[in-house]
Amino acid sequence: MYQPLGPGSVFAERFEIVRPAGSGGMGAVYQAHDRLTGESVALKLLHRTRSGEQDRERFAREARLLAEFRHSGIVSYVADGQLPDGSHYLVMEWLAGEDLAARLLRGPLSIREAVLLTDRVAEALAVIHQRGIVHRDLKPSNIFLPGGELARVKLLDFGIARRFAATQAVTQTGMVLGTPEYMAPEQARGVRELLPAADFFSLGCILYECLTGQPPFFADHLAAVLVRILFDEPKPVELLRPEAPTMLSALLAKMLKKDPSHRLSDASALRGELAKFDEVVELALAPTVARSVPFFQAFAAQEQRLFSVVLAVPSDDTLAASAAEQESPSLSESGRRELLDVLATIRGHAEFLANGALVVTVPAMESAKDQAVLAARAALLVKRQWPAACVSLATGRGMMQEQTTVGEVVELAARLQSTGQDAVPTAERTGVLLDALSARLLQGRFVQTPQSFGAMLVSEEREADGERPLLGKPTPCVGREVELTILEGQLQRCQEESEARVVLVTGPPGTGKSRLRHEYLRRTAMLAEPPIVLSGRGDLLAAGAPYGIIGQALKQFMGLHDAASVKEQWELLDASLVPTVARVEHSRVATFLGELCGIPCLLGDSARLLAARKDPRALHDEIRRAFIDWLAGQCATGSLLIILDDLQWGDTLSIGLIDSALQELPSAPLCVAAFARPEVHTVFPRLWSRHKLQEVPINPLGRKACERLIRQVLGVQATAPLVARLIEQSQGNALFLEELIRAVGEGSLTEQPETIVAMLQARVGRFQTGPRRVALAASIFGSTFLPSGVAALLDVAPVGPERYELAASINSLVEAEVLSPQSGSPYANERQYGFRHALIRDAAYSLLTDKDVSSGHLAAARFLEQTGEKEPLVLAEHYRRGGDIEQTFSLYLRAASEASRMSAIPEARQHYSQAYGLLSELPESDERLRHRVDILLKQSRLGMFSSSMKESRAKLDEAQTVLRSLSARGVETAADVQRAAWIEFFAGLKNYYFGRPMEARGSFERLYAAAEAAGDKHFLAILAQSIGSTFAAQGVLGQCIPWLLRAAQLQEYMETDYERFRSDSSTAAVLAMSGRYLDGLSLSGRTVTRALESKQSASLALCYMNRALMLRLCGEQAAVHEAATKALSYAEKSGELLLAHSACCILGWACCLAGRFDEGKRFLLQSKQLVPSHDGQLIFADCFAAAEADIALREGDLNLAITLASELVPRFRTGEHFLGLAISEQVWGLALGYHDLTQSRESDLHLSIALQVMERTEQRMTAAALRMAWAHLCHKRGDTSNAEQLRKQALAQYEASGCMHIVADIEQLAAFR
Repeated sequence: MYQPLGPGSVFAERFEIVRPAGSGGMGAVYQAHDRLTGESVALKLLHRTRSGEQDRERFAREARLLAEFRHSGIVSYVADGQLPDGSHYLVMEWLAGEDLAARLLRGPLSIREAVLLTDRVAEALAVIHQRGIVHRDLKPSNIFLPGGELARVKLLDFGIARRFAATQAVTQTGMVLGTPEYMAPEQARGVRELLPAADFFSLGCILYECLTGQPPFFADHLAAVLVRILFDEPKPVELLRPEAPTMLSALLAKMLKKDPSHRLSDASALRGELAKFDEVVELALAPTVARSVPFFQAFAAQEQRLFSVVLAVPSDDTLAASAAEQESPSLSESGRRELLDVLATIRGHAEFLANGALVVTVPAMESAKDQAVLAARAALLVKRQWPAACVSLATGRGMMQEQTTVGEVVELAARLQSTGQDAVPTAERTGVLLDALSARLLQGRFVQTPQSFGAMLVSEEREADGERPLLGKPTPCVGREVELTILEGQLQRCQEESEARVVLVTGPPGTGKSRLRHEYLRRTAMLAEPPIVLSGRGDLLAAGAPYGIIGQALKQFMGLHDAASVKEQWELLDASLVPTVARVEHSRVATFLGELCGIPCLLGDSARLLAARKDPRALHDEIRRAFIDWLAGQCATGSLLIILDDLQWGDTLSIGLIDSALQELPSAPLCVAAFARPEVHTVFPRLWSRHKLQEVPINPLGRKACERLIRQVLGVQATAPLVARLIEQSQGNALFLEELIRAVGEGSLTEQPETIVAMLQARVGRFQTGPRRVALAASIFGSTFLPSGVAALLDVAPVGPERYELAASINSLVEAEVLSPQSGSPYANERQYGFRHALIRDAAYSLLTDKDVSSGHLAAARFLEQTGEKEPLVLAEHYRRGGDIEQTFSLYLRAASEASRMSAIPEARQHYSQAYGLLSELPESDERLRHRVDILLKQSRLGMFSSSMKESRAKLDEAQTVLRSLSARGVETAADVQRAAWIEFFAGLKNYYFGRPMEARGSFERLYAAAEAAGDKHFLAILAQSIGSTFAAQGVLGQCIPWLLRAAQLQEYMETDYERFRSDSSTAAVLAMSGRYLDGLSLSGRTVTRALESKQSASLALCYMNRALMLRLCGEQAAVHEAATKALSYAEKSGELLLAHSACCILGWACCLAGRFDEGKRFLLQSKQLVPSHDGQLIFADCFAAAEADIALREGDLNLAITLASELVPRFRTGEHFLGLAISEQVWGLALGYHDLTQSRESDLHLSIALQVMERTEQRMTAAALRMAWAHLCHKRGDTSNAEQLRKQALAQYEASGCMHIVADIEQLAAFR
């Protein structure tokens, strides 16, 4: 049992233990005092019982190597030895400080620091290389910084270092020595003999990380790291560190060359290169204008495609990328060769990695399904040959480097290894791990078992032709009645007239050929006399193999299986011929059908076969005769239907056999139905042309067929909008439609189904180079683009051969129905093009590399600016995706300002929020703080209408805090003083909107005086309008009008339409209520008309709300309901909850006045539900509170009316809310009067007070209405004299105001009792 060393104990009679410094599985490290030298040392102890022979050998080698070195850049050797119990120890100098890994956790180094550190490490490497040693494990944690100083580096850990010429390797097959992220490619390949160039590669990785903060080949899993090191190129350092000198980027590229012979020759050469950087680094550190990056160069130079990758790893390999050593049982060299030989039959590239893992890349193909099928076969083959391996298959984006795929698909396959091994016990891991996309692509062709990560691939189900369910339901065959009628008609004619017929169904992948074939076979099976069916399918891997498709069909028909012995196959073949082939011909037919099927001859005419094999023509003729004789025998017993699927992967000899059969058996009941992709005509020109071939092209499904399928599968989920959306997205493609339906059923239609994207990615990837690069570049612009824009991205000159090639590429994409010309181009001299389908554009865009996305969008933004693009959001999106934060920020501000000017309030809020979200990414500066204040002020102003008062107040407080910080540092400017004024204004505005008009007016008047002195006419216009509005909110119309008219005179200085609409609609309402009814009504009408033309919901809500309030208080009841309804609708559309509240109140009041009390109370309840989000106080709250008392009066609940009015009057008198006070006094007086007609004194007192308030504040229209109601009360009492006098006064007022047309309505309202 190992006993740790305690402080004070003496080790090896020399080293006194100070403290433990660390421990691991095989040993421990202590800080100790060297009694001999008096120095602090590090004692490294390797326990005999916890370590293996290889560990002890490496430990001893490290001690031997360190003893040879005496250099300041290498940790100093002190002593080493072996204890009596067999434990080994090594003593080195004690180092205080931190390693480079710890330093990099705090961020990248400066350019000067990175160059200095690299030079110091190179100096140490020169020493060890001169002694013929390669370190082999350079990494940040093995570079120590004594005292944290970058100039005093120390190289550590020589445990796996080796001499150049060493012949004895202390390693095993499948063992990875070194740290994966910093390995040289030759290490990743498992090369035993490493040269100093391997250390230079590792040092290049370290320099890259020092500059960028990340390793150049980082991935989550070991296998993915190794693949990246072998085949991938890191992001150019200048993209991550723009100020890095070009010379430094070039040096890094030289250090990271894949081929060691192309790297620097030795450490002195590296140091010589680094010495050149003194002047360059000085320039890099000096303040300069950001250099322009040539974004257009080499766009799409590294293209991503859709790839399928198979990864096989020894099953006990945990793929922990952080481990310094990985040991796992791997295939022997002979086993590797055997597996690679078998994989050679698959169209792909296979390579073993240093950790024993195998990577198989399946090339990009036109069909994602074909590609996945090929990869699945390769994966099953690997699993069969190497059962101990954990095999995964993933499909995704990647780039091809030296015949091997790199990129996210490899990392996906590696992650699948980890998740799969965690989810599935080793004993149950008998198949291949599939990611979700591969599993979906392989459905219907392979046996799978579902798993949380995707599926487990078990085997291929070659003969499966069953109906693939959709969301667990049978998939109906829709929209194919025409095609089925043709197929059934051909078979019917064949049967009834005993005539050979042939039909070819063609369509691209995904159009529904398989579903049509299945339905055709189902219907033929239900016939009274169903035909005999011979069915074959072309195979991508076996395409062109002699007699492949017919041989496979015959073997399936006769029940011949490869697993059966040759004898058993011959017996089955022989037995199948008995009923149909004449006895005299039996042996010949069997012999050559066996040859066709690839069965060695045992029972047939071997002599005749041997003779025929000497002459290929003779052999083919014998096979042809045997096949036709067999067909004739089958047709003699009944009709024969030959189904040939995927004929594009057939073979010429099989095609010839069918041709001969049709030629020689014209009167036989033989029907051939072939299904193929359109390229079948390229593979087999003039296919069966002499036999009246009827071709049936499959067209996209019609809208009705699509709708039928959607509704049948989704049922009640299939709403009309959803149906329309799915039809539009699928464009009639049957497979796309099924995948979209599946996505809806699985609740994942927020994004395009990955199967559809994958299929389209595969299609785009198979375009010719020119059209493909055009499609990728065009996808940057979105759904539509200009050829000149694509030319800018691809750096194509305006004239010349390249421009003609660009036009030709665009035309080829138009012919391929990928693009289409667009009508109504915004540029008169250039035609605009667009993607025919958004899915294709998305697929092309998803294939762009991160570098191309960034550079492409920046180039697109600059092109659009040069061509006059005015929409800031379009430019902002390009700059955002291009990584230009400052431009994006300014464009979001511009978009917000334009939206605010156009009264598009929700959009303005959104864009200000987007800009605010980018503030943290801008450089720290006072300017950034000022931007923050400006945005907060805008958000606070816009938020008053829709969000919580607390949130709006919080934004004002935050803005004020930031401004104070600027003032405290003495950097306040005149503009900051103006910002402080706006903060006070918005605080006042808050008081106004939330029911405190006098407090608001105090702020506004102080600001008005300062703005007048400064000559700030925009601020004066806003303040005049706001001061007038505070008087209007109190009901003091006489003092309100001068301010509103002053604001109207300054309208040209108002910045937004909303401000102007607010000014005019408020002025109109006040003019009307103060007695200038016709003037107000006319101005209101003109304002609403302008607002309708602007189509701005917020402005329309404001204009209609002011109009509704005006109509209600002036008594024009017939029009109130319509105006208030429109105000509510527009307020809800724009999110203006404050206006929505007011509109609900007016609507409720109007409904109750019309006698619809239940409806009115619902609106009033709705208005109250909006109040809590605004702290219970709102503009005109007094008026609407008084309205509730008025409604109680008109409903006949006099006691409630008296109670409400008596509670409101004292409150309104104190707060000087004259509008609400007048209405409340009026309700109180009328309620008391009608409650007891004999008691008039108190009633008349309240009515007199109400009238006095109205006349003093110039509420002339409400005063006229009050006189009319009072006259009606007097009439009820029998006081006809006063009644007549009051009525005459009211009519005089209405006549003076020009609104005699509403007197009848007023009198009707007055007679509410």
